[in-house]
Amino acid sequence: MCVVHSSIKARSLVGALNTRLPKDVRVLDAYAVPDDFHARYSVMHKTYRYSFYRAPIIPPPFARYALPYRLTAPLDHLNRASAELIGTHDFSPFCRKATYKTPIRTLSRFDWQEEGNYIHVYLTANGFLRGMVRLLVGTLITRFSSSRLGERMRKKSLLHILQEKDRQCIGPSLPAHALFLYQVQYKEQFDAVFREREQE
Repeated sequence: MCVVHSSIKARSLVGALNTRLPKDVRVLDAYAVPDDFHARYSVMHKTYRYSFYRAPIIPPPFARYALPYRLTAPLDHLNRASAELIGTHDFSPFCRKATYKTPIRTLSRFDWQEEGNYIHVYLTANGFLRGMVRLLVGTLITRFSSSRLGERMRKKSLLHILQEKDRQCIGPSLPAHALFLYQVQYKEQFDAVFREREQE
């Protein structure tokens, strides 16, 4: 999301911007927001999606947006393990670099869903640490792999890893190309502005 200060009406901005942007980038909509709106600090929750493609070889059009999915574990096993982390915790073990004021975050969603040939992982929180999503998903993938590290990691719960800050049981940081910012929820007063615009 980008905030622009302009006298041009929001709806007119869409067409104006799209005439200037490259063909593979498009503005879908624009909204007039109050002066105290901030694209970053007015956010209440963000949802990220990490994508896998269930095939030995990913077709070229999809290779830029997903990783091969090689796990044989049922998704309900992954979902049960992920649910251990729902709640408010110190997520510093799942951070690549200490660039935060506090490592406390509230994770309200962490689930795995099968959608056609894709396996999508959705995570929603009031904020994320640097690299947090890729480390969380990488840890789950490693825990359910047949590797020695996976076998060792399964002896401890994910909640124990958080509480003990046991970085030896943290999986690898997965590649960034399969990670997408999926949805942003703003504070109620700003959400009302967006809802009103959608009803017009």
